[in-house]
This record gives sequence, C-alpha cells and structure tokens, in this order.
Amino acid sequence: MEPKAPQMLDQLELFSLREEPAINEQMIVDENERAKSDKLSAKILESVYWESDRDRAFERYHESLDFQTTLKLFKTFGVEKKQSIVEIGGGSGFLSWALTQEGYQDISLLEPNPHWITGTGYLRSRDDAKAIQIENSLDDFYASDRTYDTVVTRNCVHHFPNMTFVAACIRQKLNPGGRWVMIREPYVETAHELYRFLQGHPYSQGYGIYEFGFPAAHFARSLSMAGLRLRAAVPEPYANQTLALYSNERGSRLNRWMTAAVDQILDKTPALTRFGFWAEQMLRDCFRMRTAFFTRPQVMVFDREELGEMPASTIWYRPEKAIAKKAA
Repeated sequence: MEPKAPQMLDQLELFSLREEPAINEQMIVDENERAKSDKLSAKILESVYWESDRDRAFERYHESLDFQTTLKLFKTFGVEKKQSIVEIGGGSGFLSWALTQEGYQDISLLEPNPHWITGTGYLRSRDDAKAIQIENSLDDFYASDRTYDTVVTRNCVHHFPNMTFVAACIRQKLNPGGRWVMIREPYVETAHELYRFLQGHPYSQGYGIYEFGFPAAHFARSLSMAGLRLRAAVPEPYANQTLALYSNERGSRLNRWMTAAVDQILDKTPALTRFGFWAEQMLRDCFRMRTAFFTRPQVMVFDREELGEMPASTIWYRPEKAIAKKAA
C-alpha cells in the first residue's frame, strides 16, 4: 500500500531531506525500473532527460525546442562560441555537451555528482565530450585560478543552501564584464504554494531528496547582494514556456508573435525587461495584483558589477596588526 500523502505543510518531511549523489543515482535507477510498467514514471524521467538510454536522452535534448531556444537566447545575450563558459550544477551535462556540438569551443562543467545517469559518468564516456573540462570537486574548482566569461545554471540555484554566499563565490570565478545566465528555476510565493511544490515534486517526499522553491525576487536580490545585477528577464509565456516546461510545442500564433516581440526587446533594450520585472514585483506586493508576466521568468541574466576596492580607512579590524602585536 502506498503511504498516505501528508495533507498539511507541517506533516511534510523537511529536515531529513538530503542531496547526496549516491542517493540521487539509486533513486533514478529505481525509477527507471519502475518506468518499465509505469507510464507516468517514464514520462517524468524523459522530462528531465534521465531515462536509462543515455544516448537517446542526450540526442533528444540536442534536438529539443528547449535547447534551440537556449541557443537563440545565448546569441541575443552575447554568449559567443569562443568565450569561456562554465556550467555549474549541470547534472548529466547534456547542456554542456549540446553546446560543444554547436561549436562552442571552451566549455567547462562543475558537477559534484560523478555517477552514470544523474552525474557526469556517462558524459565522460563519450568521445565527442573529451573537450569538455569536467570537475567533480567543489574544492578544486574554487581553488583554481581559472575564471570564465559566462556562468550558466539550469534548474540548479534553488539547491544552494545559502544563495547569496554561493553566488558570491561564483562571482569570483567570473571575469570582469562577465554574465550569469540562470535558466529554469522553480518559483513559489506563499507557504501554501511551497507545500504544493514539495508535495507535488515526484522525488522530494517519496525519496527524501532536497528541493525548495523561492520567489523570483529572492533569486534576484540574493545575487544583487553578491555583486551581480539583473540585466534581463525572459517572461513566463516566452516560446510557449518551453524553457520551464517539458514541451516541444511552439504555441499559438499569438504566443509566437509575443515571443518575437520579446526577442526584439531583449536584443535592443533588455533593460525594459528588468524594469518590467521589478515593476511587476512592486505591483504584486503593494496592490496584490495578479499580474504574472515576469513573476516567474524562465531565464534571468545577471552582469558582474565591478565594486572597486574598499578604502583602508573603512576597514576597522586588521588581523595582521593583531598577529604582529601578539608576536611582539
């Protein structure tokens, strides 16, 4: 008998939720076995490109409208093929791999999970992925002097235990003038919506896997605190939500017209989308308006801000002085 689903937020498993590579891998191995007789399980696995046929999963992503839309936005945001790009928290690495197939020349992937399906194991086995610089150690990645022109994350940032802290660490890996392209994050705005997200997640409660959602403004403000300024926001309806949902449908004629209009704005005046994002947040907060064009952006792009040096006169504590006094 299947366990009864909790009916209240306080009944959810929360503190015990974990994010451990070995647990994630075994979960997906089990789900692939279940998928042999359960169509819903199979559909969920396909939606995150975690089915056991890894060749097919990678090719499906490469051919997807999701990836084609990502490529188009990369061009719009000036992510050039010769630039140094690092994907952080890329899981299986299908995005990094697909980019190399399209001629991107300097791709790195930071992913702590080395396992076959949910981590970089399969990717390492591909001859056409040898050019990708794969790093499984967070310590080695941050200890390295290597920096990048562009950071890319996809369905990743909501896993950071402290968003501003990790963003500040990532900022140190960005070159001056660098950008962060953040794709496909889960958004929640109320406690009830958080409950529905956790209860409805296919793996969180059933397997004890850590998941958590936040308001879009929390992502933007957390990165702002780390010295990264919101440059552009790709609205929720854009491209028939293909970057947020598993879909290859191009949408209605009206949606295609709207998408073309947004493309023009993102190309010529991306600041308008930033203004729209913050204006909509204000209207929702102050007037309880239900407007939701930018409230759940499929992509947010951030620029590294140059903060300059702090004047020595403002640094009230200098450890070297304390050490020198102790030595004397």
